Amino acid sequence: MALSILHISDLHIAGDLSKPWFSLPKPHSPALLQAVTGYFASNPSDYVFITGDISTDGELHSLQSAKTFITGHNAGGAIGLNLGAGKYFVTPGNHDRYSSRFFPLATQCAKFYQVFGHLYQNQGRPRSTGWMQDSHGLRIRVLTIDSMGDAGWTMAKGRVHEDDIDWLREVYEEDLRNGELGDLRILLLHHHVALPDNKEYRRLTQLKNREDVLEGMLRGDIDAVFFGHEHYKYAGLTSYESKISDKRRRRAMAKNGYRLGKPLVVGMCGTTTQDSGIGENGQNLAWLFNIQKKGGGQFEFQFNLLEVSTSPHASVQVIAGGPPPIIFTRQSCR
Repeated sequence: MALSILHISDLHIAGDLSKPWFSLPKPHSPALLQAVTGYFASNPSDYVFITGDISTDGELHSLQSAKTFITGHNAGGAIGLNLGAGKYFVTPGNHDRYSSRFFPLATQCAKFYQVFGHLYQNQGRPRSTGWMQDSHGLRIRVLTIDSMGDAGWTMAKGRVHEDDIDWLREVYEEDLRNGELGDLRILLLHHHVALPDNKEYRRLTQLKNREDVLEGMLRGDIDAVFFGHEHYKYAGLTSYESKISDKRRRRAMAKNGYRLGKPLVVGMCGTTTQDSGIGENGQNLAWLFNIQKKGGGQFEFQFNLLEVSTSPHASVQVIAGGPPPIIFTRQSCR
């Protein structure tokens, strides 16, 4: 048996779930929301990851509609995942912090926190810890942080607050003291921290302190990271050493006993329910993946790429494009 997880991102929900909505930028497609609903009803996963930009304009109505999509159904019952507490993990994106519908600068988090604040253990800062587990003893720690927490006035750039970076290590040390590290440790955020080698970091959408975050992830013993933001799909295996480019930083961490060769599973999700045009960049994508404990410190990650489509009718199909099974050998950070 394996633990199954649906990873969706960049839903860009605006206004009424069942109606097109004029907004800047382009909002969700009701037909795509309906397709995801139908697929999930027929193929439920154990847990769902939602990595930011759940709304398109940061308006309270849009965020409330997004919550309805995640936790319930709209009036007709055709749209909504109806997820219970503890079955989903959400992190905010830059769109969820926009000042107003027609003023796309990410400056505030009050509206997001008003709708989703119950998910987070600390007041005013949307970061959280939780667990995923199956009946066969697989137990996974999940952490979420806000990659816009220290970004200031911006449209799409991110910056994780220093307190949140330190918090990753603090949670790890507390779990270590309590003897409950779990089998794996997963982090969710909105901005990309580990792109594939053939893709460049875009200046206008980058995470400004990416290497600080990677260092914090290693200190927090993170085994896998999932994010969205770029509307691009990727899943693969890398290492901290290959993603931290600062040689002095690497030397200092190695001197302090950290294992830079620690492997890292990376999952990047494209926009799932925004009608994003035609061609390869117009695909509406999600990941459905399984994690299976193999023994001897090994785990298998099997990624299946989903395409959400409205042609010829609203549906979700498994398509080619996922990596072969990833055999992940767990290593501690030190």
